[in-house]
Amino acid sequence: VIKMSSVNNYSGTLVIYQSGLGGTQYDFYKTIEKLVGSNPYRHKAFVVSDNLENSYLNAGVMWQGESLLSHPSNTSNLRTKLDKLVEYCSRYPHHHVHVRTRLGGTEGFDSIEKQTACLCSIIEYLESKSDFDRKIVLVGHSQGGLVNLETAILRPESIDKIISLSTPYNPVDIGKDVMTIFHLGELFKYDVNGKIQNELNVTADEAQKFRDRIETLSSSSYFSDLKNRWANCVHKPKLYVISGTSGRLAHTYYVYTSDGYAMPVTIKKSFDGLVTTKEQHDISYNGYQPFVDLDIECLRRQDNWWAGNYQGDCKNCGIFTSTCDLPVLNVTNVAMNALLEGISNFLRGNGFTFDQYARELSATISAAAYPDYANDRYFPKNNPYPQYQQYYDIYSHRYSHGWIRYDDLAVFCIRSYIE
Repeated sequence: VIKMSSVNNYSGTLVIYQSGLGGTQYDFYKTIEKLVGSNPYRHKAFVVSDNLENSYLNAGVMWQGESLLSHPSNTSNLRTKLDKLVEYCSRYPHHHVHVRTRLGGTEGFDSIEKQTACLCSIIEYLESKSDFDRKIVLVGHSQGGLVNLETAILRPESIDKIISLSTPYNPVDIGKDVMTIFHLGELFKYDVNGKIQNELNVTADEAQKFRDRIETLSSSSYFSDLKNRWANCVHKPKLYVISGTSGRLAHTYYVYTSDGYAMPVTIKKSFDGLVTTKEQHDISYNGYQPFVDLDIECLRRQDNWWAGNYQGDCKNCGIFTSTCDLPVLNVTNVAMNALLEGISNFLRGNGFTFDQYARELSATISAAAYPDYANDRYFPKNNPYPQYQQYYDIYSHRYSHGWIRYDDLAVFCIRSYIE
């Protein structure tokens, strides 16, 4: 721990946190609390009226991605909060000051482009202030890491470092699977957007935004263009990547032999419940920290250690085999079970619907993946459907897509990259 007497030897940075798809300003609340608690002599959370929970930058619902300076009447509240942030930074020049954002709109589904424009406008406004003089570090979770990367490409000299957690840098496999299921449902006249609207309790416009974001995250052209622009970016900031692994994503397909038999072939990739391990690190970076539970039996064996390529391959068994201890989410089985239920209901004259299966699976994942914010309890609830225990195990794991934000080792890693 750095003692107060030596703090004056350091200059602080401004650390801005960006949530992922569907995220809110609360996503990094516990992360910042842990960072500040681990070393209050070096870290401060931006606080307005002594209320950390409400001290965040809310821009996504205030203007349509245009410059902050162009619409002062629409952004007066944000401008006031930014002025207070500048004053706060001046008050603690030797501390790292942490502040959260909410740039994704009401439900967090606004486009990457719009969120990038919002973040660029915020940074532009801060740098226009004569008394703001500190480096900026961007921390992003999932899609938030893409927003940060896009922002750094547009304003490379404004950003000192980017820290990404569970951010995809390749088309997201599970996103492509979700889009396939959407299209399958629509083939049978299933109201996919209506289902999204009901399950997420959002408007029709927000449901379409959610679907559009999934499509972008599944797009090869988007990620290819992004990585090209990042590679060609002059004076690019340092990029640090933190990835988690909590299970295996499996796809089954059939290969026909010369005898006409259909042989099932299953491909398994390590992933964190939403993004594969390889997707999280397949970009040029300055530092990479993978997290996986070392209590897994095969990883405890000296001769079967985690491979240096960090793609989820063990040195001996290659791609995870059936003997691996990590739980499996087989998206082929998910699609087939949904299809069978839908066809069964269709034949009964009830229309094509797989609501029961979707509801049970969604409830299992939700119970495992989403903390109870109201009571500030960051641990999984009970699994409501034990038949989906493997899925529950994936999403309740400490290094799963949602939980890694609050894990002590991941928070320590963020702190070390900031320093």
